[in-house]
Amino acid sequence: MSNKVREMCTKHGYGDISEREAVPVEVYSMAEFNEMIKGKNRKDFRHILVLIFGDEDNPDDPEEMRNCYYKVPDIKYDELEEYGYTYEDFWPNAEIIAKIIMSNYPPNKVICVSENGKSRAAGCAAAISDYFLKDGIRWFADEKYTPNKLIYRKMKEALEGVYKALRKK
Repeated sequence: MSNKVREMCTKHGYGDISEREAVPVEVYSMAEFNEMIKGKNRKDFRHILVLIFGDEDNPDDPEEMRNCYYKVPDIKYDELEEYGYTYEDFWPNAEIIAKIIMSNYPPNKVICVSENGKSRAAGCAAAISDYFLKDGIRWFADEKYTPNKLIYRKMKEALEGVYKALRKK
C-alpha cells in the first residue's frame, strides 16, 4: 500500500490498514457470553469489538451491551424473498460494522455473539477472518459451527466496500 493511501486511512480516522494484521475473532452463544461477562463492566471491553446478533428489536442482553446489538434474521440466501428482502436491502448494518472495524483497526479482539453461536456469529467471524487473514475457511471447516453464508457474504462485501471507498477519497 502506498504512503498516500496509508496517510488517507489515518486522516479519515481508519488507522493504518496497510498491513492486514491478525485480528483475533471469537464466537460465543448468548449464554456463553453472558457467563463470560458476569461481574465485568464496559471498561473491561474497551479494546474489544463486541457484535451481538439477534432476531428481536428489544434484545435480552445486558444493558451495557445494547449498543453492540444488531438485528439480523438467521435466514439463507434462497429465503430472502420469503422474508420480504432483496439481497441489496438485507442487513444494511454490515456496512456500519465494517466501518466500526476499520475505524478501530486493528481491534485487540472481535467477539461475535448470536443465540446459539453457530450461524450468524460464525458467518460474521468467518468474513472478518477471511478478509484480514485469508483464513475464514476454518469457521466452515469446524463442525461446531454452521456459518450463515449470507451473513458471511454481506460482511465480506461490506469490508471490501469500505476499504475501496477509503482508497478513492
